[in-house]
Amino acid sequence: MKDKKIIKQLELEMSNSKGVDVLNNIKQAYYNDPGILKVQQNKRFKKQNAESNVKIHGHRKFFVFTSAFAAVAAIIVAVVFSGVLGGPNNHGSNTTAYTENLGYKLIENGDDSFYEVSLGQATDKDIVIPSKHENLPVKRVAKDGFMKSDIKSVIIPNSVTVIDGDGELEEGAFCGCQELVNIVISKNVTSIGDYTFFSCYNLTSVTFEIGSKLTYIGKSAFVYCNSLTSIAIPNGVTNIDNDAFGDCNSLTSIIIPSSVTNIGYNPFAFCGNLASITIETGNTVYKSEGNCIIRISDNMLIAGCNNSQISNSVESIYFEAFLGCSSLTSIIIPNSVTNIDWTAFKYCSGLTNIMVDVDNPVYKSEDNCIIRISDNTLILGCKNSVIPDNVMNIGYGAFYGCVNLTSITIPNKVKNIDNYAFYNCDLTSIIFELNSQLINIGDFAFTGCKLTNITIPNSVINIGDNAFWGCSLTDVIFASDSQLINIGNGAFYYCYNLTNIIIPGNVTSIGDSAFYCCMNLMSITIPNSVINIGNYAFWNCNSLINIIFESNSQLVNIGDFAFTSCKFKNITIPNSVISIGMCAFWNCESLTNVIFESNSKLMNIGDGAFSSCTNLASFIISSSVTSIGNGAFRDCDNLTIYTELASRPNGWDFYWNKSVYTDDQYYKPVVWGCTLSEDDNGIYVQSFTKLASSVDNQNSKVISVPYRKGYNFVEWNTNTDGSGTSYAAVDINSVINGTTLYTIWAIN
Repeated sequence: MKDKKIIKQLELEMSNSKGVDVLNNIKQAYYNDPGILKVQQNKRFKKQNAESNVKIHGHRKFFVFTSAFAAVAAIIVAVVFSGVLGGPNNHGSNTTAYTENLGYKLIENGDDSFYEVSLGQATDKDIVIPSKHENLPVKRVAKDGFMKSDIKSVIIPNSVTVIDGDGELEEGAFCGCQELVNIVISKNVTSIGDYTFFSCYNLTSVTFEIGSKLTYIGKSAFVYCNSLTSIAIPNGVTNIDNDAFGDCNSLTSIIIPSSVTNIGYNPFAFCGNLASITIETGNTVYKSEGNCIIRISDNMLIAGCNNSQISNSVESIYFEAFLGCSSLTSIIIPNSVTNIDWTAFKYCSGLTNIMVDVDNPVYKSEDNCIIRISDNTLILGCKNSVIPDNVMNIGYGAFYGCVNLTSITIPNKVKNIDNYAFYNCDLTSIIFELNSQLINIGDFAFTGCKLTNITIPNSVINIGDNAFWGCSLTDVIFASDSQLINIGNGAFYYCYNLTNIIIPGNVTSIGDSAFYCCMNLMSITIPNSVINIGNYAFWNCNSLINIIFESNSQLVNIGDFAFTSCKFKNITIPNSVISIGMCAFWNCESLTNVIFESNSKLMNIGDGAFSSCTNLASFIISSSVTSIGNGAFRDCDNLTIYTELASRPNGWDFYWNKSVYTDDQYYKPVVWGCTLSEDDNGIYVQSFTKLASSVDNQNSKVISVPYRKGYNFVEWNTNTDGSGTSYAAVDINSVINGTTLYTIWAIN
C-alpha cells in the first residue's frame, strides 16, 4: 500500500506527457513485481541527495523532484530512460536493469515449470535477481549458485521461494561469499537451505521483507557469519536446524519466535559473545529461563549462552547445549537435573567454577568436578579442577576442549580414562600416582594435547585409537613390567617430535597408522609378541633408519603401506610372516637388502610392496610364495630377483615384475630354478643350473649379484669350492645350458 501511495504521488509530480509515459511503464513493472521500487532504491540510490537533478538518457531533459520523492523518482527516470523498463526483453518483462548474464537452469514441471538462478557469467558485485526469465518465474537460488564468489550484496525477488543448500556436500547458495555484506530476502522465500551463508564472514545485514513466509532455516545456514550482530528471525519460522548460527561471534542476543516448533542441536554453538536468549511468549514447544532454551515436554535444556543460569525446572542438559560458550565462567547444576550429555559443556574454556546442588540424587561436585555418584565417574571438569582421590573413571569427554588446562594428576584408583577425556586440552604435564590401577586409555583421550613426555603405568593394557594423536611428545616411557597388549589405530599419529619409544614385550598388535608421520623417530624394536603391524603403521617415518624384530617373532602380517618412505637400509623379515601388504615398503629409497629368516612361511607379497625401492639390488623369493601382486617391484631399476621356482605360478600377477605397462625393458631380470640354503643369518642363493629358461629379461638390465647377510659375493663357479670355471654375475647368460653354477662367498 505504501508503494502504491508513492506511485500516486508521482502521478502528481510527473504531470507532463513524458512523465506519464515513464510512470505508466513503472506502474506496469510494479504490478509485475511489487518489489521493484525497493529493489531499485537499494540498488542504485541509497545516497541520493534530498534534491536531485536527473538526466534522462536520449532526451537530455531534467526533472527536479522534491525531497520526499527524489530517490524513487530518480530511480524511475534513470532506469526507464536507459531502457531498463522500456520494453520487452529476455526476462519476459521490463527488467533489463537486473544483473546481466546470470545463469538460469530450467526446472521442468508441467504448468509449474520455473528457473533456478546462479551467478553464471555475471561480473556485477551487487546482484539483483529478476522475478522472471523467458516468461517463467525464477523460484529458486541454486544450492551452489553463488558459492565462493566475490559478490557484495544480493536482492532476491518475490518470485523466489527457496534459497537452496546441501548439508551432505556442505554447499550453499552463498556459501563462502566472503565479500557479501548485505542481503534482502523477499517475503515469499520459505526455506533457507543448509550452509546457505556458511563462511560469509563480512555479512552484516540480513533483511527479511515484512510478511515473510519463511519456515525453515537450515543446518549451518549462517555459520561463521562473524560480522552479523543481530538477526530478526521472522515470525512463522517453524524449524531452526542444527548449528544454524554457529560461530556468529558478534551476536549478542537472539529472540526465537513463538512459531518455532523444532530447534536442532545447539544452533548458537561457539557464539562467544551471546549473552541473551529469549523465546517469545506463546510458544507451545519451548520456553526460555535464565537465558536458556528449554523444551517444555521433557524439561530438557537444549541451548545456553555465556549468561545462562540453569533453572530448577530443568531435568536434563542436551547434546552440545553450551558448546563453545567461552565466556561462561560458572555453572550450578540444580537438584532437578538427572542427566547431562557428555558434550554439553565442550569448549567452555573460561569455566572455572562448577557446583552441584547438594540434594541432587545423581551427581555431586567436588574440587570443581561433577561426579556421577553411582560409579564415581568424573563426567565434567574445568581448568581449575583437581581430580578427587575417590574417582574411579574419568568419563567420556570430561575435559573436552579445556584449552586452559595445563597440568593434571590422575589418582591411583582411576581404572579408565574414557574416550575424548582430555581431547584438545593444553596439557603439558600429566602425572600418574604411584601404584596406578589404570587399565585403559580410551580413543582420542589426549588428542591434541601439548604433552612432551609421558610415563605410562605398567597396569595399562590398552592404548586406544588416536589416543595421543598430534601431541608434542618426544619421549614415551612404559613403566617396567608393562602389561600393555594393544597399541590402537593412530595411537601416536602425527607425533612429529617423537624420538624415543620402546614397545613393551606383551604387545600383540600395532594398529593402523599407530606411528603415522612420526618424522623424528629413528629406531624401533618390534617385540616378538607382536602378531600384526597395521596398515600405515609407520607411514612416512622418514627418519626411521633402524628396525629390529626380536628373535622368535610371532609376526604374521605386515600391513599395507606399513613402512612407506622409511629410511632403513636393511631389514630382516621374520620367518613367521605370511603376508607383506600392498606398498608396505613403497618408496624406501635407502633399502638395499631384504633378508628372510630361515624356514620362511611367506605366502603373499602385495601390489607395489617394494615399489620405488630404487637401491634394492637383489631379492630372494622362496617356493612358499604363492601370490605376488601387480608391480610389486615397480621402479626398482637396479634389481635382480632370484627364486627357487622354475616359472611364474598362477597366483603371481601377470605384471608382478613390471614397472609400467609398456616395453619389455621395464621387466627386471629373474633367475629361475635357484637352489636356496639357510644359515643363522637367513636365506641365501646356493646355486642354479643354467637352462634356456633360467634367466628372464637378461637383456633388460645388468644382472646384479645375489646377497647374503654377513658375506660378500665373490663369483659364480662350476665347483662348490671355487676350483672350477669362474663367472661374474653379468656373464651367466654365456654359460652353456645344463651347467650348474655355485655361489662363492667371503666373510665380510
